[in-house]
Amino acid sequence: MCRSSKVAVALATGGLVPPLLEPLTAGLTGQQQQGTSGGNAPILRAKLLEIVRIMYQHYPRPKEFIMKYRIQDVLLRLLETEGRGEDAVKLEAQKLLNAFHINVLL
Repeated sequence: MCRSSKVAVALATGGLVPPLLEPLTAGLTGQQQQGTSGGNAPILRAKLLEIVRIMYQHYPRPKEFIMKYRIQDVLLRLLETEGRGEDAVKLEAQKLLNAFHINVLL
């Protein structure tokens, strides 16, 4: 997907973003009380964030992408709730937030 901007844009405009954001936000509040559901949850979230970042980079109207899907809110919640050992998730979330801030300044 990162090699083809046409595929990334088609997936983003075709409605793939909300299903990608769902697993990122599912159980964020209950997760700390019950622990993570499996050892691969942080890896899955990091990969999903990477896919969202690629779609954002190729989206023709980046500000619309940010506002339409309220991704900034999701990222802030992720950064607040992620525990230790989930540095990959925090790193990917921070990369996206940095890209958003750059785009807002332009």
